[in-house]
Amino acid sequence: MKVKWLWLGLFVISTLVALYFNAILSYRLYYFFKLSSSSLAQIESWGVKELSPSRFALTADFTFTVGGKPYKGTTVFSQPIFPNEDAAEGAVKEKSPTQEKVYYSPSSPKISSLQNDFPLKALFRGVLPLIIIIYFFALKSRFREEMIEEK
Repeated sequence: MKVKWLWLGLFVISTLVALYFNAILSYRLYYFFKLSSSSLAQIESWGVKELSPSRFALTADFTFTVGGKPYKGTTVFSQPIFPNEDAAEGAVKEKSPTQEKVYYSPSSPKISSLQNDFPLKALFRGVLPLIIIIYFFALKSRFREEMIEEK
């Protein structure tokens, strides 16, 4: 009886973790595929954003045109992350206003980013709990077979 409750508890926890990480994966994949067009953008300025007291990211304000219409955007870069503001400010000083590739949604160019990497880490985090759930089912069926053989 204790094994049944243990299995059920681990299954519920794994399912909730899988749902959480797969929701994040779905969100990131949605934006990865939504930003399907690209153009050249002019970087107007670089900046620093504090993500937490010990994590700082670079930001870039940019402009680009689609079909003759100008658009503005801001990107907070996910990499590199700096441990303090001084390190991030040093990286900003090395940057200069240049042209970069911008990714945008063809149906709504307001949705844009200078960064559009495939969410590989989110994919791994979404698939791993599913593998654990499959493992639990395989383990349960094996225990069930052993219980039947013992009778």
